[in-house]
Order: sequence, then structure tokens, then C-alpha cells
Amino acid sequence: MTEGLTFRALLSRSLRLRCPSCGNDRIFTGLVGVKERCGACHFNCRPEGGFYLGAIYINYGVTAIVGLATALPFALADRMYLGIVAGSVVATAVAVGFFQVSRSLWLGITFWNGRR
Repeated sequence: MTEGLTFRALLSRSLRLRCPSCGNDRIFTGLVGVKERCGACHFNCRPEGGFYLGAIYINYGVTAIVGLATALPFALADRMYLGIVAGSVVATAVAVGFFQVSRSLWLGITFWNGRR
């Protein structure tokens, strides 16, 4: 099932919040709940406690870049207060909105590394 899997296909599965092994089943049960196993191929979506700690780094990196990119134009225009407010609002929205994607990407990356 994973023999001809390319990194591009794996990335697509991760961005669509699908199982990295088969791509047929969603890995989330709700907003934050991760399934124990894939319903289609029985891939373990929760390998160990603390597994998703690496996803925090992905989420933080994306959030920091987007938040700073939002605040920078305001800061350069001497509107620092407005830049801090806009950057904070956008960063908060990105952190919440990217939560599932970062977890799915982390699961996909570790799956890719484990199969090589």
C-alpha cells in the first residue's frame, strides 16, 4: 500500500488530514481528538504519549512567521501599536487554524522517516 508512495502524495494526505499510510480515513475525531487507529488500514495514529510534541514546533514556526509578516509593515510605517495588535490577532488565528494541519504533518513526516 505504501510502496509507490511519493513525498508529494504523503504531503497531500497530511494537508487533507488523512491517514499517512493509506489516505482513506480522517485522523481526527473532532477538533483536537486523534483516532487511535485508521479505520481503513489500522495504522496507529497515536504511537506514544507525547508523540505530537514535534507538531508544536511546526505550528509555532508557521505562526511566528505569519504573525511577524503581518506586524512588520505596520512597524515600518511607525504604527507599532497597530502592528502588534494585528500581528497578535493573526498569529492567534493561525495557531488555532493550523493546529490539526501541524499534527497531521508531524504524523506524516514521522511515517515517511520510518518507512525509509
